[in-house]
Amino acid sequence: MSKLAEIRPFVQQAAEAIASVVNAEITIVDDQLERIAGTHKFRNEIGVRLPKHFIIAKTIQTGKSFVIEQPGADPYCRGCYHYNDCEDSAFIAAPITLKDKHIGGIGLVAFGDKQKQHLIKRQKNLLNFIHKMSELLSSKVAEREEFNLTLLLSSRLEGVISSVQESILVIDKNSKLILQNFSAEQKTRIKGKKIKGYDIVDLFPNFPDEEILKVGSSFYDWETLLRRGDGTATNILANITPIRMQGDIEGAVITFKDIADIQTLIGKVSIGKILPTFDSIIGRSQSILAAKEKAKHVSRGNSTILLLGESGTGKELFAGAIHNASERSDGPFVVVNCISIPENLLESELFGYSAGAFTGASPKGRIGKFEQANGGTIFLDEIGDMPLPLQGKLLRVLQERTIERIGGKRPKQIDIRIISSTNKELLELVENGRFREDLYYRLAVIPIVIPPLREREGDISLLADHYRKIHNSILHKQIDAISPAAMNILSKYRWPGNVRELKNSIEHAVNLETEKEISLQSLPPFLIEYENTFLKTRIFDLHDQEQLLIKEAVDKFENSTYGKERAAGSLGISRATLYRKLKKYNL
Repeated sequence: MSKLAEIRPFVQQAAEAIASVVNAEITIVDDQLERIAGTHKFRNEIGVRLPKHFIIAKTIQTGKSFVIEQPGADPYCRGCYHYNDCEDSAFIAAPITLKDKHIGGIGLVAFGDKQKQHLIKRQKNLLNFIHKMSELLSSKVAEREEFNLTLLLSSRLEGVISSVQESILVIDKNSKLILQNFSAEQKTRIKGKKIKGYDIVDLFPNFPDEEILKVGSSFYDWETLLRRGDGTATNILANITPIRMQGDIEGAVITFKDIADIQTLIGKVSIGKILPTFDSIIGRSQSILAAKEKAKHVSRGNSTILLLGESGTGKELFAGAIHNASERSDGPFVVVNCISIPENLLESELFGYSAGAFTGASPKGRIGKFEQANGGTIFLDEIGDMPLPLQGKLLRVLQERTIERIGGKRPKQIDIRIISSTNKELLELVENGRFREDLYYRLAVIPIVIPPLREREGDISLLADHYRKIHNSILHKQIDAISPAAMNILSKYRWPGNVRELKNSIEHAVNLETEKEISLQSLPPFLIEYENTFLKTRIFDLHDQEQLLIKEAVDKFENSTYGKERAAGSLGISRATLYRKLKKYNL
């Protein structure tokens, strides 16, 4: 019997402990190439002897570690009868060495693209991890005495898991904390070994110890409150996995992340890269430049901002640029359209709710938009449409910077900047009793008026050409310009929908245009109709002017044959033409 086979139960415990920390399956093989322990599919193959051409066999033979990113195609895989037909996605192998003799090997195996990407990305840390686990196994072989398996495993893991980015806690079967890594120490704010002896409920008041330590259930994305050692608290998401030894539950591994950190990451990954800057607000008119300059100036502070402007002027663009230029740019930017969310859902959307707050509520509860924006900026679009009952709750947020979930028992402190916008006259709503006056003055600390497109002289042609280039790229077109006739009508139109309406019009034209420049005919029907109406109006204006001139000339030279001849001469037309026009206009 090999040395590893003599401590087979402990080797299996180590395999399961490794698997609970890393996103891969584990196989442990002795120097006779017998699989001593394994997880997932390898558990059913314990006792099987492996072929000599397997990578883990080469690890044991040479004492070298291997990282195989393309199993079945890697040169080290040559000679294997699974070459070009390997079911593994990626593989890391390291030897288990005792007194310069290789007594076995540990393999981390990825199945599927997700596990493969994790394994390849973290290969350096994972190699370090399994080397330390190899030392743990070899030391167990060397010591050969009865240690408390839980304490041994946790003490040996302590140095290893410190390099893992996630916060990790380990508890024993009595729910006592025995280990935390460096990241967890930063979150619990309990120094080093002082964590030992804490009951897990001291940190997590509603920890499901019966389900974990008695039933053996695992929990994923479990949302709870973390009570820190310094008396403060924060909300976390945790995964909990029981540790089993010889079939008995001996404790659990808890990995968790602060929800505030998750929100920051979401802000960076999902929208941080595409948030607008002030440079992305196109325009050179004095009115838009003045609005941009004011917004730039106030973005450095933390005051509440109210953006005023018609629909389609780019209020959300300004809000995003203000956030991006602020010291909160690393935090989340959360947008709430107050008119698009049904009134009966808006409160839970903004403030969230606790578990079991109402029928149909998620059993885990849900965080609201204000909590999602913690550490960043929340943009309340169309604030004039917020129902009156919610206006009072928003006023409290502005005054106290606290929120309380529906069904919650305690307020939560939040650190956010509020930017709101409206296309309505809020003071008129105040006079009509539809908007709270105290809330208005809280929101309008810094009002910024965004001018409508019709007041932005010179910007229409600039914006039209900008959107032509964008939609050229999106639609793979080669439209080089906008025709003078089309640009003429674009410049004259009043644009009640402002920049959004102009953008949609150019997209329509680029889609329909078949030539090298946007023609009048490819513009949306409402613009063609406007052009026809405009031309008719000009013709009517000319007829009115002609009629007035003829009447003035005839009145001046009297209504006689000689007078009409003189009137025709003064107008530069013949007397016959004058008679025809007098008849036409019934003069």
